[in-house]
Amino acid sequence: MQFILRFPSGLTATCMSSYASHESRFFRLQGSQGWVEMDPAFGYNGLRMRHGMLVDGKSATTELQIDPQDQFAREIDHMSVCVKSDITPHTPGEEGLQDQRIMEAIYESARTDRLVKIPRLAVSTRGPDPQEEKF
Repeated sequence: MQFILRFPSGLTATCMSSYASHESRFFRLQGSQGWVEMDPAFGYNGLRMRHGMLVDGKSATTELQIDPQDQFAREIDHMSVCVKSDITPHTPGEEGLQDQRIMEAIYESARTDRLVKIPRLAVSTRGPDPQEEKF
């Protein structure tokens, strides 16, 4: 399924997703002044990120190293701190609910062949960044 997301800032994203395609492990963001890509992007290790842009009229590409981390352990540690300290998680349930609204709007747009607008959230629901724990 292909879909277009338009954001209040004017940014437009052209996206494609499928449940039936051969495994794909990359994403690419393309802008007027450069690009960023990850390949592989969604695994647990071996992640690679590259970005490119014009510098003095010449194309410059840089690869960033990403240290492997146990993302599930970090999520559980962060949630434990939030529960113990009574603080909002970095990615609270409201954010997941908004993700569900976006996916439902994509399906509705495909069914009706019409633009579907999603109400903008009145306030940010995102909590503080998780603390980097060193064990």
